[in-house]
Amino acid sequence: MTKRRKIFSSPNFSRISRFFQVILIVSIIIFSLTGAALAQNKKAQPRQFVIKNIIVQGNSYFSAKKIKSQTSYTKSWINIFSRPKILPRRIEENVFAIDSLYHVNGFWEATTSISYQVDSTDNKAVVFINIYEGVQTRLNNLTVRGGIENLNAKARKSLSSLKSGAPLDRSKLALIIFEIKAVYANNGYPYAEINPLIIQAEDKKIADVILEINNGGLVIFGDVELQGFKLTQPYVGKRELTFKKGEIYKREKVITSQQRLYSTGLFNYISLEAKDAKAKPKQPDFILRVIERKRNYISFKVAAGQDSLKDLTADFLGEWGNKNLWGSGKKFSFSASSRYAIITKLQNIKNRFKISFTEPWFLGTRTPLGLDFFYDPGVKSVIQPYRIEEFGANVSLTREIRKTTRVWVGGSFQQITIFDISPADEISFRQEKGINERRKVSLSFENDARSNIFIPLGGSLTQIYLEYVGGILEGDNNFFKIVGSWSRYFEAKKLKKFKVWATRLKLGYIKDLPPTNYIPTFDRFYMGGASSIRGYVENSIGAKDSSGTPLGGNILGLANLEYRADWFWKFGWNFFVDYGNIWSETEHISFRNIRLTAGIGIQYFSPLGPIRLDYGRRLLRGEKPLKDGRLHLSLLYSF
Repeated sequence: MTKRRKIFSSPNFSRISRFFQVILIVSIIIFSLTGAALAQNKKAQPRQFVIKNIIVQGNSYFSAKKIKSQTSYTKSWINIFSRPKILPRRIEENVFAIDSLYHVNGFWEATTSISYQVDSTDNKAVVFINIYEGVQTRLNNLTVRGGIENLNAKARKSLSSLKSGAPLDRSKLALIIFEIKAVYANNGYPYAEINPLIIQAEDKKIADVILEINNGGLVIFGDVELQGFKLTQPYVGKRELTFKKGEIYKREKVITSQQRLYSTGLFNYISLEAKDAKAKPKQPDFILRVIERKRNYISFKVAAGQDSLKDLTADFLGEWGNKNLWGSGKKFSFSASSRYAIITKLQNIKNRFKISFTEPWFLGTRTPLGLDFFYDPGVKSVIQPYRIEEFGANVSLTREIRKTTRVWVGGSFQQITIFDISPADEISFRQEKGINERRKVSLSFENDARSNIFIPLGGSLTQIYLEYVGGILEGDNNFFKIVGSWSRYFEAKKLKKFKVWATRLKLGYIKDLPPTNYIPTFDRFYMGGASSIRGYVENSIGAKDSSGTPLGGNILGLANLEYRADWFWKFGWNFFVDYGNIWSETEHISFRNIRLTAGIGIQYFSPLGPIRLDYGRRLLRGEKPLKDGRLHLSLLYSF
């Protein structure tokens, strides 16, 4: 008789076994249902056939290649590794794309039909694109009737986009009508109506367009009723409005008012609409509806880092604040942060306390005032047998002169006290550790008239920055600094290969002041790299110390010229020339030592802005030709 051996025995084994059996059964049921659903979905989808050939019929104005390029049936770099297929669900999209090509070129009656036949021998499809072009209509004359003469004159720029003899694009005509309505709405006539009258010749080859304008009567602003102001004082909302009762209506003022209300940060939702707009009142009242944000907030943050002396560190930050103090729109916050060494021994190495206050309307004007006060008591330890106490304050004023122009005035104060070090050793200790008391005032000016801050196609950007450090303010650093930069962007209409020309001129000057007559290295100018002169290592141009570390300069001169263009899909390319240098003294300035580089680059237009890869080639260093170059990978355009 064979004796059976008990390999494993446990009172819970049977329960575990049953549990896994249940899991296995449930998994089988889920996979079965999922597989059936996928099979049914696959069966429900229409079959896709690889395209063998595309035949275009009925076209004469556009080539077959041009028409094919409007569809999803041609190969591109995106599907270079797969063959185009006929997708029934996309036939309507392709028809619309081809029809639009014809309609914007004056073929109003053009129609397209797409069909396909499957070759039974290879199971591939032949696509037939049948086009009826009709007659192309060109503009003979565009006139405006009615309206107000001075407003019609303001709209002439829009009218000039439709030229006599050019194909009559009705979508462009609709855009012109919209722009004329905007001109009237921003000058007191929001109810203006524009009726286009198109008169075609018998052969339909030319047409006259008459725009009949009815101004709808002058409109002025009425009262504003506030709704939803529970935590916020009503005057806070009213002071952000750019219009008053009795003023001539301007749509721009309504839009600007909404933008200003959002910028306060007090509201999650804003609506500013006229009462009974359908009745077209001549003095409409408005309703301002808001949904407010909570006033108080508490936040905690933890971050890890590395310290040169303490290795791995942990930062702890706690903050309490009120975003709408007393319902007045003022902001107040208090924060405390601590840094600890956490590897060898848990040890506190730094603490800081900070109080911040913001007054959005200083002295009754929309000039935000910001105040910051901070205190660092310092920490004494075995490794650090001294304590560095730091106190400081920052103040800033911001003024928006107009939508594109802003001015900033700022100031900072810093006081550092070192304990447990003799006065005789303190001076050398401060120099060794790079400890400086910094006190300054600054003035900034900016006029940003760019069409787009990430990919500017037109406009300009002007920036001026002045900084006065030390001097009568005292402190350890004493100098005056001024930096000016001007960039200009314009479309290269005569050169089809280039879409935009971008130029920049940047100048800077620093002057040391008594009694120290010394400019810290981190305040000097540096040049070289992706944002200044490409082809050089970052900040490598200029004088260096014995170890090869750049010393920077007191004078800066930089000029950039760049061509930017579309390439394909979300990619672009550019060609650039960079020219400039830095100098320590004015007598050192010479065209003989200016650096010149040129190169090309590509950009990928991501949601965060252009990601660019540039290659710069060194062409000239004064009178000496150079042969070296460098690749640069960075985010956003260099200027």
